[in-house]
Amino acid sequence: EELGIVSDGIKFLYSYIHSNAYETEMVFSHSCIHNGPFPFNQEEIDDIKFWSIAEIKNAMGQGILSDNFESEIDKYLTSRNIAG
Repeated sequence: EELGIVSDGIKFLYSYIHSNAYETEMVFSHSCIHNGPFPFNQEEIDDIKFWSIAEIKNAMGQGILSDNFESEIDKYLTSRNIAG
């Protein structure tokens, strides 16, 4: 919602509970294809950047990404049979 994406083509992928030392949350993962524009909420987001899968993999474990995101991208890549 913070990216300003409105789409009828949103597809539910899966859900799971993510838990770490400071939070537990129910995660619902969805996918969609959106070619823009991205009128993001600047009160919620400072900047947006598109990352390739290779860039994400290189950043993992470096303290750049949240542990929640690292867990999520692992689950997503596994669900899509994309080598991790």
